[in-house]
Amino acid sequence: MGQVREQANEFLNLINKLRFKGHKMNEIAAILQLHSPVLSSMYKTVFPAIINPKPSLNTEEAILEAAFDLVNNLSKDKTTRKLQGYINILKSIPEEKGVIESGKDIFSPYKNAIAASYESMCKSFTGLFECYTHSANSPEIKKEPFLIRNNSYKKTIEVRKGNQMTEHSFEGFMFLGGSHFISIHLIDSKESIQETGLIHLTLPFTRSFVILQGIYMNLSIAKMPVARRIVLRKVGEECSIDEFNEIPTHYYQTSMDSPGISREIMDYLSNANDIVQCMQLPYPTFQEKDLSSEKAFIEQMQVAL
Repeated sequence: MGQVREQANEFLNLINKLRFKGHKMNEIAAILQLHSPVLSSMYKTVFPAIINPKPSLNTEEAILEAAFDLVNNLSKDKTTRKLQGYINILKSIPEEKGVIESGKDIFSPYKNAIAASYESMCKSFTGLFECYTHSANSPEIKKEPFLIRNNSYKKTIEVRKGNQMTEHSFEGFMFLGGSHFISIHLIDSKESIQETGLIHLTLPFTRSFVILQGIYMNLSIAKMPVARRIVLRKVGEECSIDEFNEIPTHYYQTSMDSPGISREIMDYLSNANDIVQCMQLPYPTFQEKDLSSEKAFIEQMQVAL
């Protein structure tokens, strides 16, 4: 008990010192890979009760039990076991705000968002989808397989865009990016120098949705950033990876009707003005006037498409 009390006291002193230097509690929680309410319970309730126990508590175990009984989001055994590790991380954080924290896990905000999203998303959004996007280089709509599935072991919503039959096959994860949209982060599993993709989808207000729509950002054939609209149309429940890899990809001319794509989706995606891409053009001066030249070239390209 004496050791836990000393560790709790050191933990609180380190937190107070960091807060005095301008660090916020939610930032410290992210570095420790803790949810903010969990850190708050440790800081405001549990550890103060350990350091200054009630006089009626005359055994070490009774003091610990009473302190952790004050909250419902902390495990006594897990917290006391990890406490020294938390102290070591806090000691590694530079006191002055703005200095890069050597002990900070830059992926912890992602991990927290994925964990917080899992329960609400694992049943609502999983399934097999048709993915529609406009080609950045030709007047065609691409339809490829898209799989959202629940990994219950890792408690993650995993995503696959494209399969073994497509030129690019992306894998990634999905989480709630805010109160109104879903974020999907992707990486190309076939490229030696891996390309990335980012999708933001409008969050539907019903679980009986058929389509999800939003913005897709990746690299064009010229390896330049491009953003365009994307539509996901749900066609079934989760399937095996073997079944997913057998689904073909199709291309549709925007000027022609086709039974493989609805006119509503075609019209939604076929406006060239909905495509924003960086062009690999020479910039003679790298001043504002160069932007006008690029804009004029892009407009000519859109007319041609």
